[in-house]
Amino acid sequence: MGEKRLEKLKEEYDIQVEWKAYELMPEGRPRPTSEQLEKGFESFKKTAAKEGLEVNFNPHFSSSRLALEGAKYAQEKGKFEAYNQRIFEAQFIKSLNINDLDVLTTIAGDADLDSADFRSALEERRLKDAVEADFAEAKRLEVMAVPTFFIGDTRIVGAQPEAAFVNAVKKTQAK
Repeated sequence: MGEKRLEKLKEEYDIQVEWKAYELMPEGRPRPTSEQLEKGFESFKKTAAKEGLEVNFNPHFSSSRLALEGAKYAQEKGKFEAYNQRIFEAQFIKSLNINDLDVLTTIAGDADLDSADFRSALEERRLKDAVEADFAEAKRLEVMAVPTFFIGDTRIVGAQPEAAFVNAVKKTQAK
């Protein structure tokens, strides 16, 4: 949802976007109950509908760590947008398990990445340190939710109106 707003801002203003990893369901933490997940999802679904997005509840909601390592791989190969879009679709539309290596390898191939090298990178955990560095940065910056956007010195958390993004960009560009 925030991505649509960012794309619009990129068209109107000279901005650069840098994506950072943030784990949806951190490993080692207690998993919410199905009821808690469904309740949270209903709010998310309503917000998505306002943006013209149709989403489905995913019973496979689990750690996103491997998907995030895959995103780092895709960034290195210049295919982040294609990969990220397919991860969103897998998680929120197709209800696939984005912590499953076979699912991720298929997504990588669909995003025009070298599937064998991608799989090897994830099996060997080559991008683990890069993802963990993003987690450490998020902790240092006290990021507690996704999405969180930093535009200059303005922090935008959650699904905010487009005006919040425009105002932050204008404020930053005025400096």
